Amino acid sequence: MEHGIIIKAYPTRGYAHRLIDAAIDFRTKLAAETRDVCALDISVPDYYLELLVYNAPQTSAQAMFSAPYNVAAALIYEPNDPDTVSVTRKDEREAAVLRVT
Repeated sequence: MEHGIIIKAYPTRGYAHRLIDAAIDFRTKLAAETRDVCALDISVPDYYLELLVYNAPQTSAQAMFSAPYNVAAALIYEPNDPDTVSVTRKDEREAAVLRVT
């Protein structure tokens, strides 16, 4: 192992981690009810979109590979909780994802 062991902070694709950190920072600075955020535009390098391919995830596995979902989830949930990508939160997930582009 050339680079050693890497511990992932969130149950998502590694490329989503910076987006999640930014969303957490936004949530902290906003210090308000983030469920009231109407829309949020994010900008990422094109290659991120090749790796985070699901704009509207339908399953927990797809949610792990979704930039909009991971940003929305970081605003609403505790992103290092594996239940964040749970299919039991599908309705909340779909509503949140619609606000992130």
